[in-house]
Amino acid sequence: MSEYYAKPVGQHQRPDKLVVLFAVLIAVFLNQANTVMGINFSFSDVFCALLTIYLIFKNQFKLLRCPTVYYVILIVHTLFTSLFYVPAHFMFLPRLSSVIVDSLKLMVVFIYFTLGYSLSLLEVDEPIVKWYSIAAFCIGLLGGLLAAFQIRFLTDAFFFGGSRLRGLMNDPNYFSIVQISAFVYFTRQARFKPIGKACIQSVLLFSILASGSKTGLITLIVYLIFRMAETLFQKRIEAGTLVSGIFVLMASALLLLNPSAVTEKMTRYLSSLIPAFDRLQLVFTDFGNAVSGMGSQRDETWTVAVNLIQRSPIFGIGLGTYSGLAKQLYGTSSIAHNIYLQLFSEWGVLPASILFTSIFLLIGGAVLRKKMHSAVTIITRDILIVFLTGSLAISLNNARMFWIFFGIFVSNVTRIREASTNVCESIYPHGHLQL
Repeated sequence: MSEYYAKPVGQHQRPDKLVVLFAVLIAVFLNQANTVMGINFSFSDVFCALLTIYLIFKNQFKLLRCPTVYYVILIVHTLFTSLFYVPAHFMFLPRLSSVIVDSLKLMVVFIYFTLGYSLSLLEVDEPIVKWYSIAAFCIGLLGGLLAAFQIRFLTDAFFFGGSRLRGLMNDPNYFSIVQISAFVYFTRQARFKPIGKACIQSVLLFSILASGSKTGLITLIVYLIFRMAETLFQKRIEAGTLVSGIFVLMASALLLLNPSAVTEKMTRYLSSLIPAFDRLQLVFTDFGNAVSGMGSQRDETWTVAVNLIQRSPIFGIGLGTYSGLAKQLYGTSSIAHNIYLQLFSEWGVLPASILFTSIFLLIGGAVLRKKMHSAVTIITRDILIVFLTGSLAISLNNARMFWIFFGIFVSNVTRIREASTNVCESIYPHGHLQL
């Protein structure tokens, strides 16, 4: 990790053991989610609530002024749209329970963001990233063993439809994105020996393929291309990286010379090892059908989302209204399956644009000035890139891990900017709203 600067030390009190314990439990249970009474529930929520209350009492839960003001305006805006604008403009009365549930989801992700920021100030961000990734690896390993040895009594818990690995998540697509985010940590982490790192990465790659997620496969390919491009722009390329690059180039050349034969043999072999791989071969053989076929129907849901944005670009359609309004207008209750279209349609163009512009500017700055940042900053940056890429085909706006890692990332970027401009004493006392 010598390529990164040392992480600036926060000026806040070091956390006690209870804070570290709860933070680790949150990180571990971010790998678990189930639908309970129509609500996506994770045990991490319990520890998140307890830790938030504890930090508030210790005056260590730090609210950033601009995000807090943005959130308050957003919740008022979306509630007004849901309860008044949509009934008047679309002649559609949403269920009050749906509006409340979606509003609570928005509140939860804001808490996760603020908690990630606060824990980073307390120097607990590295354990969070570490144990989140270790838990993902352990779940992927267990899932791989269940698939390899055909252990049936846990099949329903770990597999969707009997063949697609989903781990402890409620959706195999979601699971695959989580595994790729853990893959980031183990490729960026320099503490492991090469053999151990290769074994861990192989388990994670197997679990991603075993999920049968086309979204996951495409996200993985995009991230690997990003890493390759980043490596090519480095002045110093390690020998192992150079060998890997040559191997990839040779494989690509072979694929280009005889794509049908190579693809057929490769997919046949992988399908014999991983039954769920049958779904993935369309990514290579028929990309259009991969998007619209085999139950995906992304083209239809995206079209509906675009139409809703065009019908209400300023106010959006609010919270808790999407499925019902889409059903009334277009005959489908499916959500957008795209975080960008989902939020542009629900929040309106301006609020969503502010959020995504802020996120991409921060990430872009970290990409251009990589060596100014600590290892944990680069890892969380890459995790955000993975989730934002996967969000092109999944609505991950309520993904807890995205928001806690975004909070950690914002905290690290902010402190490194402070260190580079020598104004460390001025920003913490005035940059937060004390609770």
